[in-house]
Amino acid sequence: MSRYGFWLSGWRAAIATCLLLISGWVPAASAPLCLYVSSYHQGHTWSDGIERGLRQTIAERCEVTSFYMDTSRHPSVEDMQDAGLAAFERARNLQPAIIITSDDNAAEYLIVPYLLDSETPVVFSGLNWTIHEYGLPTSNVTGIVEVAPLRHMLINSLTAVESTFDHQILSLRKQPGSARILYLGSDSPGDLKMLARIDTLANFFGTSVDSILVSDFEAWLSGFRLAQSYDLVIIGNNANVRGFDHDVARRHARLHTRALSVTYNDWMMDYSILGYTRLAEEQGEWAGLAAMAILDGLPVSEIPVVTNRRFETWLNTALVESSGLRLGPHITNRAKKYQ
Repeated sequence: MSRYGFWLSGWRAAIATCLLLISGWVPAASAPLCLYVSSYHQGHTWSDGIERGLRQTIAERCEVTSFYMDTSRHPSVEDMQDAGLAAFERARNLQPAIIITSDDNAAEYLIVPYLLDSETPVVFSGLNWTIHEYGLPTSNVTGIVEVAPLRHMLINSLTAVESTFDHQILSLRKQPGSARILYLGSDSPGDLKMLARIDTLANFFGTSVDSILVSDFEAWLSGFRLAQSYDLVIIGNNANVRGFDHDVARRHARLHTRALSVTYNDWMMDYSILGYTRLAEEQGEWAGLAAMAILDGLPVSEIPVVTNRRFETWLNTALVESSGLRLGPHITNRAKKYQ
C-alpha cells in the first residue's frame, strides 16, 4: 500500500471514530458464550425441556451453544467416554464463560474427568438424587439435583389401589402392605437408582418391589404384559430401551392395561394411568438463573446446590376407561387430565 493509501485509510478510520463520539453511539459488547452440554440427543424429551427452560431464562444475557453427547443411543462406556472427551474438546475450543450440563452422564464423563476445580464455572442440572459419587459440589461446580416425588407417588398410588375395589386379586386381601408392586424400566443406572429408592420406601409400607429392567423394546412389551398380574405397576424410563416405538407402545398399553400404573416421567404418561411428574423446565430455569448470577460476579462457591420443588399430577383418562379400573374422586378430581 502507498503512503497515500495508508494515510487515506487512517483518515477514514479517524473520521468514523469522530462520528461515533459525536453521535454518542458505541458498539454493544457481544454477549458472553454459554455452552450447554446434554447427556442425550436433541429430541430427547427430558433434556429438551431442560434446554428450553435454560434458553428462555438466559437468552438475553448469554449466547447459548449446545453439544449433545447422545449417550442414551450410544450407551457403552467407551462411547460415553468418547462423548465426554468430545464435549471437553468443544469447550476448550469455544472457551465459554460458563458450562451448563444436564443429567448424570455429562457429570460422570465430562465434569469429573475434565472440569473439577478448573477455572471454568460449571452449573449442572438433572442429576438423579445424589451427587456425592461425583465429588460434587466443588469450588467451580454447583447445580440443581433432580428428585422425583416418590413418597407422595407411592402413598397416593397405594391408596388408589385400595379404591379399585373391583380388582380381583386385591379384593382377596385384607392386610395393609399386601399390594404387589412391579417396577418396569430400562436397564440403566438412572432406573436402578429409582428402583432402589422406591423399594426402600415400599418397605416402610410392609411390602417390596419386584422389577423388570430391559434393554430393548420387545422385552419392554413383554414386561408390560407380565406386569398386569401385579396390583401396582411403576413405569420407569424408556430412554435406554433400544428401538422404543411410541405408537406401538401406546396401542399396547391401551390393549393390555389391567393393573393400576403410575409414572414419575411425563413422557411415559401414554402408557400409565397416573403420573406424579417433575418439570424439566424447572431444572433449566434454575440453571439459567445460576449462570446469570455467576456472570454478574457471584462466586460459584456461594451458590448452594438445590433440589427441584415443582411437580404435577396426571390422569390418563383413556387408559382408565380401557382398563376398567375404578378410581376414587380423591384421585381423579385432583389430577390434570392427560389426553
